[in-house]
Amino acid sequence: MADLVDFSKRGAVGVITVNNPPVNALSVGVPKGICEGVAAAEADAEVKAIVVVGGGRAFIAGADISEFFNPPENPTHSIFDVLDALEGSAKLTVAGIHGNALGGGLEVALSCHYRCGHAKANYGLPEVKLGLLPGAGGTQRLPRLIGVERALPMIASGSFVNGDKAAALGIIDAVAKGNITDAAVAYAEGLLAEGKGPRKIRGTVLGSFALFGALGILIATSLGGRIFDHWMAGGPFVLMGVINSIVLLTAIIIRLKTGKYRPD
Repeated sequence: MADLVDFSKRGAVGVITVNNPPVNALSVGVPKGICEGVAAAEADAEVKAIVVVGGGRAFIAGADISEFFNPPENPTHSIFDVLDALEGSAKLTVAGIHGNALGGGLEVALSCHYRCGHAKANYGLPEVKLGLLPGAGGTQRLPRLIGVERALPMIASGSFVNGDKAAALGIIDAVAKGNITDAAVAYAEGLLAEGKGPRKIRGTVLGSFALFGALGILIATSLGGRIFDHWMAGGPFVLMGVINSIVLLTAIIIRLKTGKYRPD
């Protein structure tokens, strides 16, 4: 496993700790380490749940911006591998959040089946402040989790919410106190005792594409008028939703005929 990420066990809970100071950015090597930690936990019959936490002062602050301008050559793993590993795990996964869970960090947390976070932690998708949109599932998982109307202001403004607000919105399932690793492990143990299992936010593929249309309609109507009065704001999203839906339906028909369609 990469030195940037540690894996340990606490009873029936495997703990993956990201150690990439100062803010645990998703620099090259971190995604590989997380994926290896998930693999180690899944291969261990004694481990029934997986907790992901950040060492130091934050959970995962997001992408390493320096890599935007100097991308690593031939990285073996990306954030998408991390999302697939955590969300697709047969063992329940819990994000233990303190400090910041921003951008890619929040997207990693959303890929976990459950989330436990400090009240003073910050949660958000600030990519728009860099002229970008969340690119690792945040625009899909967050609206599915808390609803489009609540998610849109966070996505469009890049604003943060604290733990109490995140709990009220439904972004986190439990508010943690004290040491985040201890709290997250205790929360995971409680879930196991209740017989809980994996729980994915991600819905159907059709929903992923249709969501663009819903976002467009909400943007337009939120401006105080009918969608046709504000087509400049909502129209592109609606158009994207229509185009994506057509492409999706075509792909579904092709895959159904070839027997390769998997509805997730």
